[in-house]
Amino acid sequence: MQDDRNVPEKLKKATMTQISFAAKVEDGKIVKLDNSVLYAYLPTSVNDFGFNFIVNADFLLAANREQLHVKKIWNQFLFSEIGKLLIDWVASLSTVIPSYLEILPNSLLNVEETGTLSLSPFFNKAFTEALESQSFIKVTNEEAAKQEEIIIDKTGLYKIIGADKFLEILNLHIPAIPVHQFR
Repeated sequence: MQDDRNVPEKLKKATMTQISFAAKVEDGKIVKLDNSVLYAYLPTSVNDFGFNFIVNADFLLAANREQLHVKKIWNQFLFSEIGKLLIDWVASLSTVIPSYLEILPNSLLNVEETGTLSLSPFFNKAFTEALESQSFIKVTNEEAAKQEEIIIDKTGLYKIIGADKFLEILNLHIPAIPVHQFR
């Protein structure tokens, strides 16, 4: 990045950067935004990623603010960090917004070899690693679990037969901690 004359000097000298996330909340519940744009302090025209929340970062943009420079290592780094930090942000929301998991994408980002979406693999890799390694799902007021450590019973069977019997039927021998905030 140091040798790239298209990167601002201020960014070349930076030792830190800031990535911010924002979500719309109404009546204590997250309201998904439809395909929000990325921000680089001001809104850009970039909405290719389908995020249902706002991301603000020091993106390297074309002069018209309508495109990200996809081949710039800086933007690739930012998308990796967004993938990691998204899970941290979601975990921090768990103490204040019951529907905090609603902000997570339902699937990985689309990937194309050309265009803005070529940044998607950087997000997808970091996001997948964070999903697998971080405890972000609140199971009690003091505890969080990794995604692989939970079972969501959409049938409600555990309420009828009890959590321990439910786990026994599944042939799982782990202590049951009922999670009531999932609906």
